[in-house]
Amino acid sequence: MPEAEQSKIVVGVDGSEPSLVALQAAVDLARVLNGKLEVVTVWDFPTATGIPVPLPPEFNPAAIAAEVADAAVRKVLGSESEPAAEVKTVEGRPRVVLPAMSRDARMLVVGSNGHNRIEGALLGSVSESCVRHASCPVLVVPSPPDRS
Repeated sequence: MPEAEQSKIVVGVDGSEPSLVALQAAVDLARVLNGKLEVVTVWDFPTATGIPVPLPPEFNPAAIAAEVADAAVRKVLGSESEPAAEVKTVEGRPRVVLPAMSRDARMLVVGSNGHNRIEGALLGSVSESCVRHASCPVLVVPSPPDRS
């Protein structure tokens, strides 16, 4: 793998708090490794029982996904210019797309899907698929404990 490719850190972001925590971990890792970030937001058309749902013509899920990813990067990186972050939006299912995006990465970073103490102890379907199918090491970042 070329050196430029080895320093790429891929991180899955969906705008949720766990994905923002994962993005912060990926930023920290990229800084330590002098790497670049590839921030990936995956989108898919909503369906009901496999049948496409009629949507208004102005509905643009790719644009919504790009807004989510850009907002996450702004929130975590703020005005920082390092590490360099490339934002990508990809149509598909996260559990398939993210492992595929790991092919030329040094690491894949995803958040866990902990909504409560019981679920927080389990891997979500996306993080589990990433761990099983990624072509590089995977960091599953747990959500911070609920302070309430």
